[in-house]
Amino acid sequence: MRQLPERAGARTRRGFVLLATAAGLIAMVGALGLSVDLGRLYIARNEAQSYADAAALAAALELDGTAVGIARARDRALNFPNRWHSGTTRFSGTEVEFATSAAGPWVAAAQPG
Repeated sequence: MRQLPERAGARTRRGFVLLATAAGLIAMVGALGLSVDLGRLYIARNEAQSYADAAALAAALELDGTAVGIARARDRALNFPNRWHSGTTRFSGTEVEFATSAAGPWVAAAQPG
């Protein structure tokens, strides 16, 4: 039995499908990586906001109009137990500032008043 020669067009199409599939997979893996990174960024931002809100409320409960109350509020805010990175890492470099009104001015060394 005689073999028929393979058509040149069929061979070219198979090569194109391979290249298109490879390019599509690279694009899909890139999109997946980007979505994972953006999701983690969103989670980290929410963890930091949750920490800031909870520490501010805990500190506000300690304020009583005295210098001792301000010191207790600062200690509560700096030693608040919330963590980030899915609860595995403590926040570091936290700055605590106080103001007598919501518009400020915000100062680190507050005086009762």
